[in-house]
Amino acid sequence: MNAHAQTVQERFSREAGNWNGLYDQTPTRSIYTHNVRHRKAQALELLAGTTGRVLEIGCGAGNVILAAPEELETIGVDFSVEILRQAKVNSGERDSEFLAADALSLPFADDSFDAIICLGLLDYITNYRSVLEGCHRILRPGGPLIVSVPNLTSPFIRIDDFGFSLKNRITHSLPDRLRTWLKTQVMGKDDKPYFSHRKQRYNPAVFTQNLDSIGFDIDQTYYHTYGFGLLNGISLNLKVSRQIESRNRSKTLEKLGWTYILKATKSPQQ
Repeated sequence: MNAHAQTVQERFSREAGNWNGLYDQTPTRSIYTHNVRHRKAQALELLAGTTGRVLEIGCGAGNVILAAPEELETIGVDFSVEILRQAKVNSGERDSEFLAADALSLPFADDSFDAIICLGLLDYITNYRSVLEGCHRILRPGGPLIVSVPNLTSPFIRIDDFGFSLKNRITHSLPDRLRTWLKTQVMGKDDKPYFSHRKQRYNPAVFTQNLDSIGFDIDQTYYHTYGFGLLNGISLNLKVSRQIESRNRSKTLEKLGWTYILKATKSPQQ
Protein backbone atom coordinates (compact mmCIF):
# COMPACT_ATOMS: atom_id res chain seq x y z
CA MET A 1 0.00 0.00 0.00
CA ASN A 2 1.45 3.38 -1.00
CA ALA A 3 1.65 6.41 1.29
CA HIS A 4 -1.44 8.04 -0.21
CA ALA A 5 -3.58 4.93 0.30
CA GLN A 6 -2.27 4.57 3.85
CA THR A 7 -3.29 8.17 4.62
CA VAL A 8 -6.81 7.62 3.28
CA GLN A 9 -7.19 4.32 5.12
CA GLU A 10 -6.10 5.86 8.43
CA ARG A 11 -8.52 8.73 8.03
CA PHE A 12 -11.55 6.53 7.41
CA SER A 13 -10.57 4.17 10.21
CA ARG A 14 -10.23 7.10 12.62
CA GLU A 15 -13.55 8.65 11.55
CA ALA A 16 -15.66 5.50 11.17
CA GLY A 17 -18.26 6.69 13.67
CA ASN A 18 -18.51 10.12 12.07
CA TRP A 19 -19.19 8.68 8.62
CA ASN A 20 -21.82 6.34 10.01
CA GLY A 21 -23.58 9.25 11.70
CA LEU A 22 -23.96 11.17 8.44
CA TYR A 23 -26.68 8.79 7.32
CA ASP A 24 -29.01 8.98 10.31
CA GLN A 25 -32.32 10.78 9.92
CA THR A 26 -31.68 13.71 12.26
CA PRO A 27 -32.33 17.15 10.74
CA THR A 28 -29.19 18.77 9.39
CA ARG A 29 -27.88 22.12 8.21
CA SER A 30 -24.74 20.53 6.76
CA ILE A 31 -24.36 20.66 2.99
CA TYR A 32 -21.99 17.68 3.25
CA THR A 33 -24.53 15.54 5.07
CA HIS A 34 -27.19 16.57 2.58
CA ASN A 35 -24.93 15.55 -0.30
CA VAL A 36 -24.25 12.10 1.17
CA ARG A 37 -27.92 11.43 1.93
CA HIS A 38 -29.08 12.64 -1.48
CA ARG A 39 -26.45 10.49 -3.18
CA LYS A 40 -27.66 7.44 -1.27
CA ALA A 41 -31.30 8.07 -2.21
CA GLN A 42 -30.41 8.54 -5.87
CA ALA A 43 -28.32 5.36 -5.94
CA LEU A 44 -31.13 3.28 -4.42
CA GLU A 45 -33.55 4.70 -6.96
CA LEU A 46 -31.19 3.70 -9.78
CA LEU A 47 -30.85 0.23 -8.25
CA ALA A 48 -34.61 -0.36 -8.36
CA GLY A 49 -35.58 -3.42 -10.36
CA THR A 50 -32.22 -5.14 -9.90
CA THR A 51 -32.20 -8.77 -8.86
CA GLY A 52 -29.48 -11.16 -7.71
CA ARG A 53 -26.08 -10.34 -6.29
CA VAL A 54 -25.07 -6.73 -5.57
CA LEU A 55 -21.64 -5.42 -4.56
CA GLU A 56 -20.83 -2.04 -3.04
CA ILE A 57 -17.19 -0.98 -3.40
CA GLY A 58 -16.09 1.45 -0.70
CA CYS A 59 -19.14 0.51 1.37
CA GLY A 60 -18.02 2.27 4.54
CA ALA A 61 -20.37 1.43 7.40
CA GLY A 62 -22.82 -0.23 5.01
CA ASN A 63 -25.37 2.58 5.12
CA VAL A 64 -26.19 2.30 1.40
CA ILE A 65 -25.93 -1.43 0.67
CA LEU A 66 -27.91 -2.31 3.80
CA ALA A 67 -30.77 -0.12 2.55
CA ALA A 68 -31.04 -2.17 -0.66
CA PRO A 69 -34.08 -4.47 -0.98
CA GLU A 70 -33.99 -7.48 1.35
CA GLU A 71 -34.32 -9.96 -1.51
CA LEU A 72 -30.93 -8.98 -2.92
CA GLU A 73 -27.73 -10.79 -1.95
CA THR A 74 -25.58 -7.92 -0.71
CA ILE A 75 -21.81 -7.75 -0.32
CA GLY A 76 -19.76 -4.73 0.75
CA VAL A 77 -16.01 -4.19 0.51
CA ASP A 78 -13.83 -1.49 2.03
CA PHE A 79 -10.16 -1.31 2.91
CA SER A 80 -10.76 0.13 6.38
CA VAL A 81 -11.18 -2.74 8.83
CA GLU A 82 -12.46 -0.36 11.50
CA ILE A 83 -15.29 0.96 9.37
CA LEU A 84 -16.21 -2.61 8.36
CA ARG A 85 -16.69 -3.44 12.02
CA GLN A 86 -19.30 -0.70 12.12
CA ALA A 87 -20.91 -2.13 8.98
CA LYS A 88 -21.27 -5.53 10.63
CA VAL A 89 -22.90 -3.90 13.65
CA ASN A 90 -25.28 -1.99 11.37
CA SER A 91 -26.23 -5.15 9.48
CA GLY A 92 -28.00 -6.58 12.53
CA GLU A 93 -29.80 -9.76 11.51
CA ARG A 94 -29.52 -9.10 7.78
CA ASP A 95 -27.44 -11.73 6.01
CA SER A 96 -24.98 -9.35 4.34
CA GLU A 97 -21.29 -10.01 3.81
CA PHE A 98 -18.53 -7.47 4.43
CA LEU A 99 -14.95 -7.98 3.29
CA ALA A 100 -11.69 -6.05 3.54
CA ALA A 101 -10.42 -5.51 0.00
CA ASP A 102 -8.60 -2.99 -2.20
CA ALA A 103 -10.74 -1.44 -4.95
CA LEU A 104 -7.76 -1.68 -7.28
CA SER A 105 -7.53 -5.45 -6.83
CA LEU A 106 -10.99 -6.88 -6.29
CA PRO A 107 -10.91 -10.55 -5.17
CA PHE A 108 -13.87 -11.74 -7.22
CA ALA A 109 -14.34 -13.93 -10.28
CA ASP A 110 -15.30 -12.56 -13.68
CA ASP A 111 -19.01 -11.92 -14.29
CA SER A 112 -19.92 -12.62 -10.66
CA PHE A 113 -22.23 -9.68 -9.78
CA ASP A 114 -25.57 -8.50 -11.13
CA ALA A 115 -25.00 -4.88 -10.05
CA ILE A 116 -22.24 -2.74 -8.51
CA ILE A 117 -22.51 0.45 -6.45
CA CYS A 118 -19.51 2.78 -6.11
CA LEU A 119 -20.29 6.08 -4.36
CA GLY A 120 -17.71 8.65 -3.31
CA LEU A 121 -14.84 6.18 -3.66
CA LEU A 122 -13.21 7.65 -6.74
CA ASP A 123 -12.77 10.95 -4.89
CA TYR A 124 -9.73 9.31 -3.25
CA ILE A 125 -8.25 7.22 -6.09
CA THR A 126 -5.92 8.64 -8.71
CA ASN A 127 -5.94 5.57 -10.98
CA TYR A 128 -9.72 5.50 -11.29
CA ARG A 129 -9.76 3.79 -14.67
CA SER A 130 -8.32 0.64 -13.05
CA VAL A 131 -11.28 0.59 -10.64
CA LEU A 132 -13.75 0.94 -13.50
CA GLU A 133 -12.02 -1.83 -15.44
CA GLY A 134 -12.23 -4.04 -12.36
CA CYS A 135 -15.95 -3.32 -12.10
CA HIS A 136 -16.40 -4.23 -15.74
CA ARG A 137 -14.56 -7.52 -15.23
CA ILE A 138 -16.67 -8.75 -12.30
CA LEU A 139 -20.02 -7.40 -13.53
CA ARG A 140 -22.24 -9.69 -15.57
CA PRO A 141 -23.16 -8.52 -19.10
CA GLY A 142 -26.20 -6.26 -18.90
CA GLY A 143 -25.58 -5.49 -15.22
CA PRO A 144 -25.61 -1.88 -13.98
CA LEU A 145 -22.77 0.08 -12.40
CA ILE A 146 -24.04 2.96 -10.24
CA VAL A 147 -21.17 5.37 -9.65
CA SER A 148 -20.72 8.92 -8.39
CA VAL A 149 -17.86 11.41 -8.70
CA PRO A 150 -17.28 15.06 -7.76
CA ASN A 151 -18.09 17.34 -10.68
CA LEU A 152 -14.98 19.24 -11.80
CA THR A 153 -17.07 21.69 -13.81
CA SER A 154 -19.26 22.73 -10.85
CA PRO A 155 -18.64 26.36 -9.85
CA PHE A 156 -19.51 25.43 -6.26
CA ILE A 157 -16.63 22.94 -6.15
CA ARG A 158 -14.22 25.28 -7.93
CA ILE A 159 -14.88 28.13 -5.51
CA ASP A 160 -14.69 25.80 -2.50
CA ASP A 161 -11.41 24.29 -3.66
CA PHE A 162 -9.87 27.74 -4.06
CA GLY A 163 -11.21 28.98 -0.73
CA PHE A 164 -10.15 25.92 1.27
CA SER A 165 -6.73 25.90 -0.38
CA LEU A 166 -6.20 29.54 0.61
CA LYS A 167 -7.45 28.91 4.15
CA ASN A 168 -5.17 25.92 4.60
CA ARG A 169 -2.13 27.80 3.36
CA ILE A 170 -2.80 30.54 5.90
CA THR A 171 -3.49 28.21 8.85
CA HIS A 172 -0.48 26.00 8.08
CA SER A 173 1.76 29.05 8.25
CA LEU A 174 0.66 29.87 11.82
CA PRO A 175 2.53 28.73 14.96
CA ASP A 176 1.11 25.48 16.34
CA ARG A 177 -0.26 26.99 19.56
CA LEU A 178 -2.00 29.82 17.73
CA ARG A 179 -3.47 27.44 15.14
CA THR A 180 -4.75 25.13 17.89
CA TRP A 181 -6.34 28.06 19.74
CA LEU A 182 -8.08 29.31 16.59
CA LYS A 183 -9.42 25.85 15.72
CA THR A 184 -10.68 24.95 19.19
CA GLN A 185 -11.66 28.29 20.73
CA VAL A 186 -12.69 30.42 17.75
CA MET A 187 -13.88 27.86 15.16
CA GLY A 188 -15.13 25.28 17.68
CA LYS A 189 -13.43 22.37 15.91
CA ASP A 190 -11.42 19.42 17.20
CA ASP A 191 -7.66 19.82 17.01
CA LYS A 192 -7.13 16.78 14.80
CA PRO A 193 -4.52 16.36 12.05
CA TYR A 194 -5.21 17.92 8.69
CA PHE A 195 -6.23 15.56 5.92
CA SER A 196 -3.73 16.69 3.31
CA HIS A 197 -4.93 14.62 0.35
CA ARG A 198 -6.52 16.65 -2.43
CA LYS A 199 -9.68 14.93 -3.62
CA GLN A 200 -9.96 13.95 -7.25
CA ARG A 201 -12.36 15.90 -9.47
CA TYR A 202 -13.88 14.62 -12.70
CA ASN A 203 -15.08 16.23 -15.89
CA PRO A 204 -18.40 14.41 -16.54
CA ALA A 205 -17.85 14.29 -20.31
CA VAL A 206 -14.39 12.75 -19.96
CA PHE A 207 -15.59 10.35 -17.27
CA THR A 208 -18.44 9.03 -19.42
CA GLN A 209 -16.07 8.71 -22.40
CA ASN A 210 -13.82 6.50 -20.27
CA LEU A 211 -16.76 4.33 -19.25
CA ASP A 212 -17.75 3.97 -22.88
CA SER A 213 -14.23 2.97 -23.94
CA ILE A 214 -14.11 0.31 -21.20
CA GLY A 215 -17.35 -1.26 -22.43
CA PHE A 216 -20.21 0.43 -20.58
CA ASP A 217 -23.39 1.94 -22.03
CA ILE A 218 -24.59 5.06 -20.22
CA ASP A 219 -28.23 4.72 -19.17
CA GLN A 220 -29.04 7.62 -16.83
CA THR A 221 -27.14 10.64 -15.48
CA TYR A 222 -27.97 13.09 -12.68
CA TYR A 223 -26.38 15.97 -10.80
CA HIS A 224 -27.16 17.24 -7.30
CA THR A 225 -26.09 19.53 -4.42
CA TYR A 226 -25.85 23.27 -5.09
CA GLY A 227 -24.11 24.97 -2.18
CA PHE A 228 -20.73 25.85 -0.71
CA GLY A 229 -18.69 23.83 1.73
CA LEU A 230 -17.24 27.15 2.83
CA LEU A 231 -20.72 28.05 4.10
CA ASN A 232 -21.37 24.67 5.70
CA GLY A 233 -23.80 24.90 8.63
CA ILE A 234 -25.54 28.02 7.33
CA SER A 235 -29.18 27.11 6.80
CA LEU A 236 -29.67 29.38 3.77
CA ASN A 237 -26.85 27.54 1.97
CA LEU A 238 -28.69 24.24 2.29
CA LYS A 239 -32.09 25.77 1.63
CA VAL A 240 -30.95 27.13 -1.73
CA SER A 241 -29.58 23.71 -2.73
CA ARG A 242 -32.85 22.00 -1.88
CA GLN A 243 -34.85 24.59 -3.79
CA ILE A 244 -32.75 24.10 -6.92
CA GLU A 245 -32.99 20.31 -6.65
CA SER A 246 -36.77 20.34 -6.23
CA ARG A 247 -37.57 22.89 -8.92
CA ASN A 248 -34.79 22.57 -11.46
CA ARG A 249 -35.99 21.76 -14.98
CA SER A 250 -32.97 23.09 -16.84
CA LYS A 251 -30.28 20.62 -17.96
CA THR A 252 -27.76 23.47 -18.08
CA LEU A 253 -28.46 24.51 -14.49
CA GLU A 254 -28.55 20.89 -13.30
CA LYS A 255 -24.97 20.34 -14.50
CA LEU A 256 -23.70 22.89 -11.97
CA GLY A 257 -24.24 20.39 -9.14
CA TRP A 258 -21.43 19.11 -6.90
CA THR A 259 -22.04 15.45 -7.54
CA TYR A 260 -22.35 13.59 -10.82
CA ILE A 261 -24.05 10.21 -10.43
CA LEU A 262 -24.90 7.81 -13.22
CA LYS A 263 -26.06 4.34 -14.10
CA ALA A 264 -24.02 2.55 -16.76
CA THR A 265 -24.68 -0.96 -18.05
CA LYS A 266 -22.00 -3.44 -19.03
CA SER A 267 -22.37 -3.96 -22.75
CA PRO A 268 -23.49 -7.45 -23.80
CA GLN A 269 -20.63 -9.65 -24.90
CA GLN A 270 -20.11 -9.79 -28.66
